[in-house]
Amino acid sequence: MKYSKEKIVKALLLAPLPLLFFIALLFIIMNREYSLYSILVVFAGHGFVYLAYCILTVPFSFVFSIFLNRYGILNFITICISSFIIALPFFILLGWSHTGEFSKEWWKMYTDTWTILMALLLGLAYWLFLTDFKFKELFMKKIIYFNCLAFILTYLSLFYQKYILVERTGIDEVAKVKVIAGGLPLQFLVDGEISPVGSIAIDPLSILIGLDQFIFSYFIFDYLFWLSFVFTFYIILKNNKIV
Repeated sequence: MKYSKEKIVKALLLAPLPLLFFIALLFIIMNREYSLYSILVVFAGHGFVYLAYCILTVPFSFVFSIFLNRYGILNFITICISSFIIALPFFILLGWSHTGEFSKEWWKMYTDTWTILMALLLGLAYWLFLTDFKFKELFMKKIIYFNCLAFILTYLSLFYQKYILVERTGIDEVAKVKVIAGGLPLQFLVDGEISPVGSIAIDPLSILIGLDQFIFSYFIFDYLFWLSFVFTFYIILKNNKIV
């Protein structure tokens, strides 16, 4: 299926808005910035990020899209691949705007979980706006199953455990100590100070009563990661007519 240039531009401009809104909202909630001034500052900051996206990313994405559209291969898979490729220079320039210098190991951005997830979510949003949500009926039927499966996978990721460094308050000072933590890709359940040393309780009741340290922002990140994984896997199966 081929799309007009106007539709491609419109989809590219709309693609980052849901993600930026969600990140801004999450930032406000996590930092408890509920004053009107703080909310305006947060959204203004994300507005500058959107402006940077329009200047640094949209022209290259448009060229990629026109090329793919010309040969009739502008679809979900190719959009995610091109989004992943273009994400690298965008995040490098965004980091330079904050620090004033370029990362010496810039190629490691392609192995960064945050970069991968952001690129996939942007690609998903672009594809949805491009197709005018023609798969809305599919989503309405499948969205509950996708979210349930993503939640189950996020919970099962607690079986992946490793030691991480966290700050713990001692008698005279705050020191970094190694503790066991679970979750994938980010460890959102960390061995608490009141729980048995060297283990985390992953049963739902222990998580609810706060026996171990539950990091909500990491949990949301992992949940979105697995939701993207489930959806991408479904699309691949769908395109290959397996389901």
